[in-house]
Amino acid sequence: MIRRMLVAIAVTITLGVDSATAAGARLLEDAWLHEPAWAPGGAALETGGFAWASAGTGRLFGMPELPLSALRLTAGRRGQSSAWSLAAGWQRLGREVLQVDHLAVSAGRDGRWRCRVRGVSERRTLAGSATPARRRVEAVLGCEWRAPAGFSGRGDLHLALVDGMAGDPRHVAPLMLLVLRLPPVSCALAWDRRGDGTPLLGLEVVVELSPAAAFSWRYDGGSRSLGWGLVLRRGPLLVRSSHLVHPDLGATHRWQVAAGRGRLPTAGSP
Repeated sequence: MIRRMLVAIAVTITLGVDSATAAGARLLEDAWLHEPAWAPGGAALETGGFAWASAGTGRLFGMPELPLSALRLTAGRRGQSSAWSLAAGWQRLGREVLQVDHLAVSAGRDGRWRCRVRGVSERRTLAGSATPARRRVEAVLGCEWRAPAGFSGRGDLHLALVDGMAGDPRHVAPLMLLVLRLPPVSCALAWDRRGDGTPLLGLEVVVELSPAAAFSWRYDGGSRSLGWGLVLRRGPLLVRSSHLVHPDLGATHRWQVAAGRGRLPTAGSP
């Protein structure tokens, strides 16, 4: 009985009824904002082709009724000053009581100046009853810069072109991401917005412990969750973990494994 009550509370919060305090980090890839500088695709970008595949799993608030799953594929080719890439990802939250399927596809140019087009489709199923899919299309404009003494950074701006999720307080849309690096520390600041216009801030700090390990600290404004994570690399394998704690519902543990060659895709949904 108590278990059912906790699941009901978690579903209510996740769906955004009343406060919607857990609608931010409800999908698996919401746990990470950026990657260490030593990771392929962090600070140094190699020329040539690249291709990566990743898979992840977890449980929202540790509840078996709310499993998290994600798959992602990215491929492209980088020249001396820019890269062209195509990425696709699928994420799912829940199974019986609540199920959210999230599909994202993006394509565009990366480099010092970036321009990408990203499409998102999301469908919710509650107690076996599916709602119509909602879609969002946006342009992502960005730039990277370097300064003396190893200081560097990048910024991304998300501009909605078609937004079928506007007005829904359950939906969280990215607006801006700023990443600053001064090895061995990097910091990412995210500015998101709910469908009802409420602004949300997120923060992530990554400390590089070695050329193959990094520790992260993360705050997610959409869910008011706070926690830590690890990034480990061995050859062509990269492992990420995230351990965020909600003040009322407890911990959410996430794991992601990526394998491939060349430039690693940036963290987060495609």
